[in-house]
Formats: sequence, C-alpha cells, structure tokens
Amino acid sequence: MIVACWSYSDFYDRERNPLSDSSQPQRVTDKTTARPFGVWLFTIWVAVLAGLVPGVVIVLAYSNLETRDALGLTPVHVTLSVLLAGAIIVAAGLAWLGNRVASYAFVVLAVIHYGLIAYNSMCFVNAGLIDDSQKWGVIGRAVRNVIWSGLLIWYFALSRLTDRFYDRGSQLAP
Repeated sequence: MIVACWSYSDFYDRERNPLSDSSQPQRVTDKTTARPFGVWLFTIWVAVLAGLVPGVVIVLAYSNLETRDALGLTPVHVTLSVLLAGAIIVAAGLAWLGNRVASYAFVVLAVIHYGLIAYNSMCFVNAGLIDDSQKWGVIGRAVRNVIWSGLLIWYFALSRLTDRFYDRGSQLAP
C-alpha cells in the first residue's frame, strides 16, 4: 500500500503550496490533510458499537426492574458502563476530528471495553456457565475482541497510515 505525502488539492493551489523547481510537491504542514478511510471506519464503528449501543442497552436494562434484578445491576455498574460508553463516544469524535491525544485515549478506552468483553466471556466459560455446544462461540467472541483491540492499537498508535492526519509526521525519522 502506498501512502502519498500530499493531498490532491496541493497540485492546484499554487499560492498555498507552490511546486518547487524540481517539480516535486512540498509537504503540507497544515491540517488540510484528508482524513484516512480507516479513521472514518474505526471511529464511527467503535463509537456506535462500543459507545452508543452499550450505553443505551445498559440504561434500558437498568430501567426495567425485572431485568435489573436478573442481571444484578447496581447503580455503580450502570454509572461506570455509561461513563465508559460516553468517553468512547467523545474520544471517537475528537479522534475523528484529528486530535492526536484523543486518538490515543480512543484506543485505550476501546481496548478497555473490548478487553472487558473478552475477560467476561472467558470467565463464563471457565465457570461452566456456557453449554458445550456454545462454548466455542463464546471463546471465538473473546478472541475476536482481542484481535479487534490489536487492530485498533496497530492502526492508531503504531501504523504510519495515520501519522500525517494526526500531525505526527514531524516526529518521525525520514
């Protein structure tokens, strides 16, 4: 995969970014860099599926007395779950806008969310609460969450694909 160091508009906006004598485009240092597709995909996906949906579900489950008693939900569980879901949504939004610190916070919060799901799934399996016919599905869910966490860490923290968008290009060796 080849990642360009300039945006398409740089070739046509000569006042802002004139071409050098060698006809090589200069590196853009302002925040006009196009948002990578992965940032679109991951921030929106995680904001909805790790933020909005769990936040709404936990509030709806707590509001129903029978469900609250069956699941053993306490105000502490609900508060922590809603705070995590809200923080994921806010961090995803700021990461989508290009805030580098928010992108790291987004990854940390998402890894906490997916890590807790994986841990909870494995606790159910180890406690014998899952039938043998459903055991591998639950283990698969745990593995999928670990892989998803690793993908987010790689893309947002370790990959050079997002360096230009999050303005980390100046910190990298040429």
